[in-house]
This record gives sequence, structure tokens and C-alpha cells, in this order.
Amino acid sequence: MNDIQFREAQKGDLKYIVQMLADDPLGMQRERFQSPLPSSYCNAFDSIDKDSNNTLILALLKDEIIGVLQLT
Repeated sequence: MNDIQFREAQKGDLKYIVQMLADDPLGMQRERFQSPLPSSYCNAFDSIDKDSNNTLILALLKDEIIGVLQLT
């Protein structure tokens, strides 16, 4: 049985999303995970969140974020 759940991303998920993206061989060349996150990530999230034509969807397995997509 497929235990993957999907839900819309929330601002509190942002650090986990960036951490996951920065842990990928391609992502580590363009993403930067640090605490606190650079403001550019928060600005990008806010822009996507305010745009009714865009949604960030998370894939979760046992409450762990395992994927993210931007649906436009």
C-alpha cells in the first residue's frame, strides 16, 4: 500500500524543503541551506504563496518531506 501523503506547503515547511533540495547532487550546486535561511527563500515562498496560479505541493512519507513540486 502507498503511504505517501500530499499536502500544500506552509511557510513552516520552508527550512525542510531547502534542506532537502540542498542535499541533492544537482541542488547542492544551486541551493544553500543555512540557519537562518537567506531571505531570498522566504521571498520566493511568499511570491509563490500569494500567486493564485501557483501552489507548492509536498510529498510526505511518515511525516517526513520526501518531495516538493510547484504546480502552475
